[in-house]
Amino acid sequence: MGTKTRGRVDKDALRARARRIREMNLAQTSGRPALPPVRIGQVEEYEVFVEGDDIVVKRGPDVVSRGHDNLGQLGAFVTKWTGRLRLALWKTEDFEIVHVQNPRRYGYAHNLNQPELSEWGEGPPPTSSASP
Repeated sequence: MGTKTRGRVDKDALRARARRIREMNLAQTSGRPALPPVRIGQVEEYEVFVEGDDIVVKRGPDVVSRGHDNLGQLGAFVTKWTGRLRLALWKTEDFEIVHVQNPRRYGYAHNLNQPELSEWGEGPPPTSSASP
């Protein structure tokens, strides 16, 4: 929001915010992420990247899974916890889940097999320290 100066709205701040929103929308509609890809780290054979609110998981050069955080919080979460993120990997018979988590073990659980089932919540103990 704009800032108030003696009861008046700071129009320059509002214009700057509107410009940033337009740039983000333009980047998203042109197929490019609004934020540059950020390497979160590696857990076992998987390398994890975040591009805005999208998560990309690779094994070597191949993309294994890609998903989008429908709540639109992943990019902000990564920015807030940069340098302190951890990764955990859950494996079951049916699923593999990469969990990007903060030191309190809260974060985004990305289901590699069915990305639409990915969600926010508390995760297992980390199996890897994330390193940008």
